Amino acid sequence: MSSHREHSVFLFAASLCAAIVAACAGPASTERPEREAEEEKRILERYEAQFQPSKYDPPVEVIEHLVQVDSTQNAKEGKEEKSTPLEMTQGFRIQVLSTTEIDTANALKAELAFLPEHVGIYVIYDSPYYKVRVGDFLTRLDANPLLKSLLEQGYSDAWIVADRVVKNPPRRSPPAPRRMMNE
Repeated sequence: MSSHREHSVFLFAASLCAAIVAACAGPASTERPEREAEEEKRILERYEAQFQPSKYDPPVEVIEHLVQVDSTQNAKEGKEEKSTPLEMTQGFRIQVLSTTEIDTANALKAELAFLPEHVGIYVIYDSPYYKVRVGDFLTRLDANPLLKSLLEQGYSDAWIVADRVVKNPPRRSPPAPRRMMNE
């Protein structure tokens, strides 16, 4: 009789263990409901649309910049071409345009070639926008005369923005002369 009782206790204990293991294992299916998957996808898309990798770029204090030099003139004078480090600092530039089209930004950069040689013209990519900015000004007051000139010339979206600027920037090469159609 005791062996029958031991056998019943053993079966009861085994059944209880099996029930506990089954309850802890969760549902038989590991698939999530479609609604949860769609919600997770929407959240991920929202964060991806807002993500701007350029915000995580390390700040650049000094950049290497090759100064454009006429190599034939240097050869005549016996000079070598060299790179000059440019020091960056906080300052101001004038933003003339912000667009998602790189071709539009580059066309405006070419159009602004009439600016004096000492005024830098930059196309800056800040995802998803290409921003055309001009000048390297240490103060907002220094930028005002060029802003006024650009506004008078029809660049009505121009405005002064805080930006990292080049201290004592090199002159850019003057634009090549344009040929007339009848030449």
